[in-house]
Amino acid sequence: MLRPNENNVILDLCSALGSKAMHISELTNRKCIVLGIDISHSRLMNEKLLITKYSYDNINLICAYVSKIIINRKFKKIILDPDCMSIGKIGHSSEVRLWFKQHYIKEKEMTKYQHKLLKKQLNYLVEMAY
Repeated sequence: MLRPNENNVILDLCSALGSKAMHISELTNRKCIVLGIDISHSRLMNEKLLITKYSYDNINLICAYVSKIIINRKFKKIILDPDCMSIGKIGHSSEVRLWFKQHYIKEKEMTKYQHKLLKKQLNYLVEMAY
C-alpha cells in the first residue's frame, strides 16, 4: 500500500528493529530516504547494527517519543506500526495467551497511546491518499 519510490522521504514511526525501513529501502533500490524514530534506545542500537552491517546509508534514526517529537516538515508517506500491546508475541510466547483478553485492547492505556500516535502522525502528512 505504501508504494515507495526513489524520490520519497518516508517517516517510519516505531521503527525498531528496522525490518520495515530496510524492506522499503530495498523496494527503491536504496534510493529513498527513511527517517526512523523509536522510543527504545537499545532497539534502535540493534537496528543501527543491521543498517551498518548491510550498508544502508539512506536510513537515519532518531531516538525519541513519537508522541512528543516535533518534526518541522511534511511527508507524503508514513509508516506507523505501534505494536505496544505484545499482540505480535502471541504466535511464539504462549504466556501472552494467558493474560491477553478482549478488554485489554479496549481499556488499557496502550490503546489510548496508539490512538494518540495515529492522530499525531496525521500532522506530518502532506495530504491524505485513499
